[in-house]
Amino acid sequence: MQLLAQDKGMLVPVSLKQVGMNSLVPFTTSDASVGNAVLGTDNFQHGTLYQRLGQTANVVDTLPTGAQMDIDYPNAAVGDSWMASWVNQGAFNQSMSNGVGFTVVGNNVFHPGATTQVQTTKTGVGTWTLSQYTDIAGISQSPQWVVRNATVGAYQLLVADMDADIQVRSGSIAAYADVLPTGVAMEAFPPFASMAPGTSSLVLMANMVAFARTLTAAAGFTVIGNLAGVLPVNSCIKCLINKIAVNSYSLEILG
Repeated sequence: MQLLAQDKGMLVPVSLKQVGMNSLVPFTTSDASVGNAVLGTDNFQHGTLYQRLGQTANVVDTLPTGAQMDIDYPNAAVGDSWMASWVNQGAFNQSMSNGVGFTVVGNNVFHPGATTQVQTTKTGVGTWTLSQYTDIAGISQSPQWVVRNATVGAYQLLVADMDADIQVRSGSIAAYADVLPTGVAMEAFPPFASMAPGTSSLVLMANMVAFARTLTAAAGFTVIGNLAGVLPVNSCIKCLINKIAVNSYSLEILG
């Protein structure tokens, strides 16, 4: 999900490195353990701002297990990756040690006062990696969170699907209709709960088959905009997820 902020009446992308006026942080977590800690899986959500503070000496924190990541990120496919921002607000180094099935690639030290982008990647069943942004060779921009779905026929979209930057839909052998999650379900997911009414997030919806895809509204989540809710065959359409109020959203198809 690429969050957008209002800036002089226009929608502008929000960098994960920017925290302040005219920006929106989708989800913030923190750990104030005095000593070493085992990180929770919530710290790795796409777009999270994770803050480490409270340590009274250099600490070595441990990643969660790959098996737990599989449980808490069930929609992630092998090869998927996404970014989060980590801030060491303490006066001492934070080093990361591997969890079972979740390994650190490259530099594992986060220095005091530093803000670093990290990449989480699912490399297999029960196996994940964590890399600091500066250690990822050849990347010129943040990787996109992509979800893929090859269900034949209608599908009930998950809130996690709406959190993606890009939805890739395939598999159907005839025209099909996917149903949006409810507004209540959207509100229960931290990245959307933290959005202020009147703000939006951007998602690209790719229909990879030769049959039309209809997006069907749900309670508290309407479909507005162009194309009457129908995504053409073999198309990639920009859409806005607009938060109208608590438990109330709209999917605006831009075309």
